[in-house]
Amino acid sequence: MNKTNLNLKDPKEYIPMLNELRKLEPTYQKFTIDKHLKKYESALKHLKDCGAEHYEECLKFVADQKLHSAALKIFPPAHPLYQVNPLSLNH
Repeated sequence: MNKTNLNLKDPKEYIPMLNELRKLEPTYQKFTIDKHLKKYESALKHLKDCGAEHYEECLKFVADQKLHSAALKIFPPAHPLYQVNPLSLNH
């Protein structure tokens, strides 16, 4: 979270979030912060770096935030993401 944003908030608002972030893996922390700040492309890069266990979440994030073009740049062509049927994302 941006330091400036923290200064404007009551500690009761941001301390629980910081405590939750501490429980997460460092790369997933970065994803969560970028997602919260609506830096979706950066968040996607961090989510990619979190590994295969976050693959389904990554697919949903790409679909929800309409990051298809960004995903094509971030993921290598051999990545399974390229083989997803776009119709399967609409459930």
